[in-house]
Amino acid sequence: MATVEISSRAHSGDPLFADIRRDPPKAHPSAPAGVWSATLDCLEFIHAHAGGKVTLETGCGASTIVFTAVAAAHTSVFLGPTEGEVVARWCTDHGVDTATLTLLAGSSPEVLAAIPPDPIDILFIDGCHAHPFPQLDWYLAAPRVRADGIVIVDDIQLPGPASLHRFLRRDPRWELLIDAGYWSAFRRAAEWDLSTEWASQTHSVDGLDRVRHLARAPRRLAAMARNARNAQRLGVAPWQRASHTPRQPLSSHSAEPDAG
Repeated sequence: MATVEISSRAHSGDPLFADIRRDPPKAHPSAPAGVWSATLDCLEFIHAHAGGKVTLETGCGASTIVFTAVAAAHTSVFLGPTEGEVVARWCTDHGVDTATLTLLAGSSPEVLAAIPPDPIDILFIDGCHAHPFPQLDWYLAAPRVRADGIVIVDDIQLPGPASLHRFLRRDPRWELLIDAGYWSAFRRAAEWDLSTEWASQTHSVDGLDRVRHLARAPRRLAAMARNARNAQRLGVAPWQRASHTPRQPLSSHSAEPDAG
């Protein structure tokens, strides 16, 4: 999550944001003052789009509270059990009904792989930011997103989430709704599945990627020569296979007749 504090700009007419800013849930012991939080504009986006929807997030904190307040059903997957306890207690203390909230503690890849793949409307990826966890969260949860559903990727200023953000920006099956600097949101624009081969995917390539690709060219040429020598030594080089015609055994019908 991106910021330690919630901005002072309150959501129009909604006391929930004022409560979160005044008394944020201290669900993260390793964070300054115990608080990591999505930026206010991200929380406002969630508030505006999650009403009456079925939602899922990796991570737990202020975003969980906003989802719980407006969604028809929300599931939060997070690593530390105390995170869920703090958020649930905050909701109780501030009058947010948790009847439709499901809190699941555990490593997100293990939990997401174990729970039923029920369809969802919004996926919020904000769990562990170390590579490849954002990608694993997307891999395991994004197939559940309905057509026209939304995937939100938080903390795209960090390397792990940023690589997922760049991939989704180039994938024609996902339409970029907003790039807010610290987070981005994409709408599922087409049918898709995870059996797609690499050749049909698009990947973000910048100038440095092209330079690195050219710099590795001598290594690739050396590897090609090395593999060719090894293949020739084994007698399986393409030019050896092409020139080698296996001798066919004589059939009983082609044998010379007995002279006697």
